[in-house]
Amino acid sequence: MAATIPIADSVKPSVEEYRITSYDGLTLPARRFVPRVEAFSTPKAAVILLHGFIEHHDRYQHVGNFLASQGVQTLTFSQRGYGKQEIKKNYSNTSWPRLFQDIESIVVQERKALDEKHGVGKVPLFLYGHSMGGGLAFGFFARPETEEGAPKAETKKLIKGIVVSSPWLRLTHPPPSAFFWLAPRLLKAFPNVMWYAPVNPAELSHDPAVVAENKKDPLISGVVYVRAIAGPLLGGPRLVSEWYKNYPKDLPVLFAHGEADPVTSPKASRELYEKLEASDKDYKSWPGFFHEGHNEKGDDKVHFLQYNVDWILRHAGRPDDGAEKAGPTSGAAAPVVMNSFEEEAEEKKADGKACWATLMTGEKYLPGLVVFATSLLQTHKSRYPLVVYVTGKLSERARRVVSALGCRIVEVKDLRPTLTSTNLAYERFGDVWTKLRAFELTQYERVVMVDSDMLVRRNMDELMDLQLDDGKEIASSFACTCNPKNIPTYPADWVPANCGFTPQTHPSCLTSPPQVTADSLPTHRLLNSGLVVLKPSLDTMKVIEHMLGTDPRVLAWSFPDQDLLAALLRYVHPRMWVDAEVRNVHYILDKPWQSIWQEVRSTDNATTHAWWLAAFRELDMIHGAGAGAARGAKGIIIDPQDWQDLVRDNMKIGEYQGMDDFLQTQNGSPIPSASYPSP
Repeated sequence: MAATIPIADSVKPSVEEYRITSYDGLTLPARRFVPRVEAFSTPKAAVILLHGFIEHHDRYQHVGNFLASQGVQTLTFSQRGYGKQEIKKNYSNTSWPRLFQDIESIVVQERKALDEKHGVGKVPLFLYGHSMGGGLAFGFFARPETEEGAPKAETKKLIKGIVVSSPWLRLTHPPPSAFFWLAPRLLKAFPNVMWYAPVNPAELSHDPAVVAENKKDPLISGVVYVRAIAGPLLGGPRLVSEWYKNYPKDLPVLFAHGEADPVTSPKASRELYEKLEASDKDYKSWPGFFHEGHNEKGDDKVHFLQYNVDWILRHAGRPDDGAEKAGPTSGAAAPVVMNSFEEEAEEKKADGKACWATLMTGEKYLPGLVVFATSLLQTHKSRYPLVVYVTGKLSERARRVVSALGCRIVEVKDLRPTLTSTNLAYERFGDVWTKLRAFELTQYERVVMVDSDMLVRRNMDELMDLQLDDGKEIASSFACTCNPKNIPTYPADWVPANCGFTPQTHPSCLTSPPQVTADSLPTHRLLNSGLVVLKPSLDTMKVIEHMLGTDPRVLAWSFPDQDLLAALLRYVHPRMWVDAEVRNVHYILDKPWQSIWQEVRSTDNATTHAWWLAAFRELDMIHGAGAGAARGAKGIIIDPQDWQDLVRDNMKIGEYQGMDDFLQTQNGSPIPSASYPSP
């Protein structure tokens, strides 16, 4: 297998090799990628993967490993007519109806296996199809029930959603029109007629290793039965022209297609997407990608797969429709609960025992909170509430905005040291001590304390189920002590060479981060309090209050809350990550809403600031002046005047003219246009 993706040892899945028996007794080679129980006590979701034309499931081992490493159990199998079991005498001896019957049989078996192991409906099941498999995944739900091999209605209800990758609906370069007339007649007169229908390996991927591997693969042949081609070649166009009307309106679907695909037509995928009346549909276009996005060169395949995984996980966590989703393998009609993370975390959620928590003492951070809360709760669909704890300083209008975001407001008292100091940091960060009131939220068993100058890029609910080390009260990351702006008030030893992140590289940093010991550099013993996983405790809070009243170090600390936590609970780096894996961005220095974008675009911050600005632009078009009917499109309604006075007026980002081009360059996708005043 030429395409590989590095997977951290701690999350490498276990792999089960077996043969799965289809409806007529034929056994098909299968491989199940099971998330490690140490990392995921229960899979977040499960996928049945359908491969493409004249290929086999061995080409998807890196896909199965990647999905399972993120909690998505994945079943791959070589479809009837393909792979090792058929290459010698029955290669491509298959048909669309038989493939659909195989899929139905496997869906029922996999749903039953998941229910028996994890509980009825606990793990949502998705279909993920590529190329021919993409057409099969969509056709499984769209072909009329009168067509041969159409699945039962109750079987369709076992599927939570589908991912359709570069589907074979129409070919980019279809055969002569005469073939469409000739094929049915050939099949009727000569049912075993063969045809030469190769796929050019150079059209699959930009990766030379993938192309070379495909050329020498003994399980791939272009000589096929006409009956194997007839289904997708004749049926695919009908999915676009008429059968799409049968697709369930409430079944989520993601279309993902490379714009430069020379094999299957991205125009057909776009046409189908635009015609489809599904209430939850997404289309992701990949500029420059060839046919196999999951096999593209370098990190391109990671970005492609990560987008699809994120979509699956978002939809895995949605509330289900109850007993109507129960299929024939579920026994009595019981409600089906679809989890997007561990069972233990689900119990915390169900009982209201876990939350995100952030402090808001004034209005200057409202632009940050608006973007953070929306990216956390709406865009990436966290299933946990965001608690905003406020002091008496926060105005009623600001609280109204916070409530409109769907946040829970908790009133707390200011927390300040009884000792006083003339230290600039002491005054600058005076309100920040109050962040530590998160330890008082004892109505929750788990709190993730966050700053509002953040942007969520992927769902990070897994933090709610993170195992804390024995005897540890919190979990956090290192403090970045690079001091890239050479701020004179920062400690003298804050230089890149002393930063805890500097020696770390991806992906080893995911599995073997440096261990902090008594001999570690002082800067390595600091933590970033922007995101802290903690267990609320009034006893811990009493110790904190005691330190604030008696510990002389309080007067000298540069960053009050995180320096205190580092003392109490002791014990910029591009090589550490790829953008597609980033779950959360913390803007610890320049805040995007206080940075002129024209000045930022030529700096190292251009990309990360563009992420934030793009998220804000979308919200501004919903809530800003002139938004009209678009208000509330994300389920949030904020008074336009509050938006202007409390959000826009607390920003300094520059004129909008020219910003869209900057955002498109940095984000790789167009930003919707709007016409209204700049903030």
